[in-house]
Amino acid sequence: MFSRNKVLIPIVVAAMLSSSMSFAPSAFAVGQDWFVADGPSVTCDDAGTALDPFQSVQCAIDAAASGDTILVAAGDYAGFAVTKPLTILGPNDEVAPGPEASRQAEAVITSSVSISSALDGVTLSGFSLAPTSAAGVGISVGSNTQNVSITYNDISGFDQGIRSEGNAGN
Repeated sequence: MFSRNKVLIPIVVAAMLSSSMSFAPSAFAVGQDWFVADGPSVTCDDAGTALDPFQSVQCAIDAAASGDTILVAAGDYAGFAVTKPLTILGPNDEVAPGPEASRQAEAVITSSVSISSALDGVTLSGFSLAPTSAAGVGISVGSNTQNVSITYNDISGFDQGIRSEGNAGN
């Protein structure tokens, strides 16, 4: 159900050459993975693990800490608000949309996504955004954000696909 195509976690080997050298493993901490799969409940009572995934992207965002990754399985999901630096990956991360693309089943976002102002480091990749009713903006990026990556998304049916409010670092 879940795949993680592009994330490589480097293995760090430290050799103690003298008693004055120290190695702090916390300096190499890797963010936690959270999982989302389409389901009948929109409560946030699930654990967010691969075996007990959240059923809404917003629940995963609320549970995650800055720097975490959210892996979203195919299904239909409500829009959401990104309020902290996160990586949010759909099942088609690294697969370009288009008529000849070999995309797998989609994670379809059925309403708008917003990325809060003044965030540094948000990735949104591998989704289909298609509103269930007339809608304005597919993805809205707040002002003063930096290092926002919106890639490999198929956006259709909105008046405006992506709107960025005066950002230079994206």
